[in-house]
Amino acid sequence: IEANAGSAIDGGNSALSVFACTLDGNTGASTDGVNLGTPAMGENIVNTILSKNGRYGANATLDADSVWTSHCDYFGNATAARNNVAAGPGDSTLDPTFTNRGGGDFSIGTNLAALGYPGVFPATLSTGYLDIGAVQRQCVAVLLFLRTLVGVGL
Repeated sequence: IEANAGSAIDGGNSALSVFACTLDGNTGASTDGVNLGTPAMGENIVNTILSKNGRYGANATLDADSVWTSHCDYFGNATAARNNVAAGPGDSTLDPTFTNRGGGDFSIGTNLAALGYPGVFPATLSTGYLDIGAVQRQCVAVLLFLRTLVGVGL
């Protein structure tokens, strides 16, 4: 979600889960990547890039003990990375080095590669990591594995 005059996601006062998103360049005067308002119990922000937003990457009106963040990247937000939202495991502040931000290509550079939330992949063949953000890298090994799973030839 990019280039809005308002916050990319405005949770108001309801429970909210944000997973594997890229929230970039939402630059109104008081805009955030995620505006949680007064957080409800059990809100999550996971594996998400919150970059270059007008105020905060993630913002809560009150201390948000009920908000869980993990493996997010907060880069270049105008005021600060977070307000009343605690840093979580695997969080970073690295430049995502988007391939072509101005052209809408939000695939990431190598500095965030495989730094996302860890998980077990199909058929429990291995434990690995996703990339942080909405766009996953298209590695040859990954493409071959996925094609094998779905039976698509090369």
